[in-house]
Amino acid sequence: MRTQRRWQIALLCTVLLSLGLGLVTARGLNGFLGISFIPKQLPALDRAAPERPLPALDWRLTDMGAVGILPDPEHWGRGDYKHHERRFEDVFLEHPPYVAPEPFARVEREFRAFVDRMAGYGFNAIAVPGFLEFTNFDKVEGGRVIYPDGSVHRERHKAFREGFRRLLAYAKSRGMRVVLRTDMVALTTPLEKYLTARFGEDFDTEAPEPWKVYALGFEELLEEMPEVDALLLRIGEAGAVYNQPGFDYRSELRVRTDGAVRQMLRSFLGVAERRGKTVFFRTWSVGVGQVGDMHTNPATYERVLGSIDSPNLIVSTKYSKGDFDSWLPLNPTLMQGRHARIIEFQARREFESFNAYPNYLGPLYRSALLTFLEKNPHVRGVWAWTQDGGPLRSGPLMLYPFHGHWLYVDANVHAISRLAQDPRQEARAMAEDWAARTFGDSPQVRELWADVLLASHPAVMNGLYISDFARWEVRALGLEPPPLLYIFKWDIVGGATSVMSNIYQVSRERAEASTEEAFAAVRTVSELREKAARAFALSTEGRELEARTLGSLDYMEDLFHTLAWYRRFLFQFYRWQDEGGDSASWQASLGTVRERMAAHEGRYRSNLDFPAYNFREARTGLVLAERSEATRTAARVTLGLLVLALGVTVARGGAGRLPRPWEEGPVGGGVALLVLGAGGLVWTTAVLTSWAAPLFLGCVTVAVAVYVVAVALLAGEGSVAVRAARVGRTFGPALAVCLGLLGVAAVRGAVYLPFAFWTDETFRTGFALAASGFVLLGSLGVVAIGRAGGLSPPAAFGTLFVVQGVLLLLVGAGLAAVGLEHSLTLLNDELLVLPTGLSRILGITTHLDIPLALPRWVMWTGGALLLVGLPLRTPRRRA
Repeated sequence: MRTQRRWQIALLCTVLLSLGLGLVTARGLNGFLGISFIPKQLPALDRAAPERPLPALDWRLTDMGAVGILPDPEHWGRGDYKHHERRFEDVFLEHPPYVAPEPFARVEREFRAFVDRMAGYGFNAIAVPGFLEFTNFDKVEGGRVIYPDGSVHRERHKAFREGFRRLLAYAKSRGMRVVLRTDMVALTTPLEKYLTARFGEDFDTEAPEPWKVYALGFEELLEEMPEVDALLLRIGEAGAVYNQPGFDYRSELRVRTDGAVRQMLRSFLGVAERRGKTVFFRTWSVGVGQVGDMHTNPATYERVLGSIDSPNLIVSTKYSKGDFDSWLPLNPTLMQGRHARIIEFQARREFESFNAYPNYLGPLYRSALLTFLEKNPHVRGVWAWTQDGGPLRSGPLMLYPFHGHWLYVDANVHAISRLAQDPRQEARAMAEDWAARTFGDSPQVRELWADVLLASHPAVMNGLYISDFARWEVRALGLEPPPLLYIFKWDIVGGATSVMSNIYQVSRERAEASTEEAFAAVRTVSELREKAARAFALSTEGRELEARTLGSLDYMEDLFHTLAWYRRFLFQFYRWQDEGGDSASWQASLGTVRERMAAHEGRYRSNLDFPAYNFREARTGLVLAERSEATRTAARVTLGLLVLALGVTVARGGAGRLPRPWEEGPVGGGVALLVLGAGGLVWTTAVLTSWAAPLFLGCVTVAVAVYVVAVALLAGEGSVAVRAARVGRTFGPALAVCLGLLGVAAVRGAVYLPFAFWTDETFRTGFALAASGFVLLGSLGVVAIGRAGGLSPPAAFGTLFVVQGVLLLLVGAGLAAVGLEHSLTLLNDELLVLPTGLSRILGITTHLDIPLALPRWVMWTGGALLLVGLPLRTPRRRA
């Protein structure tokens, strides 16, 4: 009786503890995952220009176009989402002469042609990548300490400087100022060795000493290359996806705090002020670290940069409150501060098919520039991105202005150049002027092309975006997701349950209207194609562009039509998840969506001008949805069989024979294993869609086997049958978990669990309470079987710690062996919890700020539990 009372007290304490932990966990989950949305303040595209004249801007900066990038049809595409452009890859050599003469001669011709074109458009500055490639750091400790005499880097830098000085001199001769651009922290192997030897392996970027090294390098560069007018620094994107393999010049994302930004800027500005040069600092911080929202949050911007006061600093910021998506407010940080500013505009819109089809931004960019000039007297210029932005090789083979169908990029470049010289330019006048330059000065042709250009961006806003999601400023997962969330990013059409559930939740009131907008955009594109065809029939110039141009509108129509059907399916399926009812509508759309995707891929799979979109993730989502009915049926049948089995058990042995974790006997273990097997089979076939399914099942089987063996060996004395019976009792909580999962799947299939989890706060609270209870009850079960096997209380808890320690060691070792980022990517690609594009940009760990040391922490925790559990487990029996 006393023992039973003790276990009842222990059970009560466990339940109370689990409730407390569950409530704390639920509060954190709901705070982190809860979605909120407010209307956006979108810019008006018909903004009236002020009556007063506006001067031309001082800095009319352009990127380097596609100079030095080889058109490589054989290796283009293929899902390459790396951001390195591989510019100059055939120019830079590992061995003497370090600069290949013939490829560099080609680059020089391209550079001259590009500079001539941009100078003709009215640009007066050019941004050229490079910094470490020209710098020996000879002012550091008397020189030669980082790159000794005769070192490969020293000889290479000499060759690079000699070649590039010719390019920069030509730009200067055409009235173009030269801006070198680099990511920070920039590293080579010798430079990193020096910095880590002097300042530690993870040298502190908030300390001034490392930055003094870079400042001395900057000073040396200005002496060696006087053609350089400015240095542009970026801190927000760096690492493996930006580094060129085999080339010992790379970057790491280490500048993440207010103090690090200020130390970096003050070091470089000190040199710039002495030398009469300029330092550009990009506020692009992509949500990483303490300065993560500096780009769009006025308070963070002021906190980080407010104390920096230098006439040689110009802050460079994207015009939009976010990345280069549509449906975004203007960037509020561009309307504040004491610093001189330039505004970044992208001509080749990376998230909108890289401008493979018409997408004219003249009206939007005009409205943005007029607003900023009115609000901020410190606006000094613009920066036009003609080629930059996004993973180059995942888009069309378009190299401005040398290769591919870059016609619509040029229309945007022209608009930015005109606005930089006179922001009061009317959008239609700019469009007609570009048409006259390109297709001849026929009034009808100018008018037709102006119609096409001015209608193109509204079509993109409704055909590519889900407007009723995009028009809201959404907060989810502690982040502000982009408006084009279901295509994340570039060409990856999504199917992640977190994304689609939240898009439905935000847009469900106008789901039908939003779908109709998508099909209306398809009809608009068809009308634009007719106008373009009429324009070509009347044109006297540019007829060589006809086939590709009309082909681009065919591509636009085909893509938008496919996405319209996908949108219809998504809203129908998630409405069924939400409200139930008849599933016939989404099942009918499912077949059409598959046909449209297959047709789009069949038509454009090998097309380098108009590449097919990537529907891998979307197809996985379709598979999960398609299995919903079968999963629901299987779950209901399984639950029915379990109820029957339990009924038979009760009929034979009475209610007292229902399985209890703290009792002896094999009944509970057998029933639990039956439930786990059936439930596991239902869920793995429901949510795993490829080769990872057997791998996942294998890992779970190994973990269960380790658990069973460990508990059996440590659970006291007795025969194999007795030990097996004891182990079976610990499956009680797992049985409850599986019953819960089957119960959820029985509602509307396996997708209902993530749908309810992402959208229902009450469900998340119950989920957290159940999870904490199952973990604690399972732990109590292990202790109970140890006690039942004759172990003293310390030895029984030692058993628990040893079992948990072994499991954590195995999990941590597995994550470390595969790699945390790779493990999360593989798992997420199957389960579609988060957009698969996360791992193709900065990585899941970087986006969600997951420490890369997590596998080591798991192993250390497992080792600590073993160190505690083994001494306690030293065989001790009850008196």
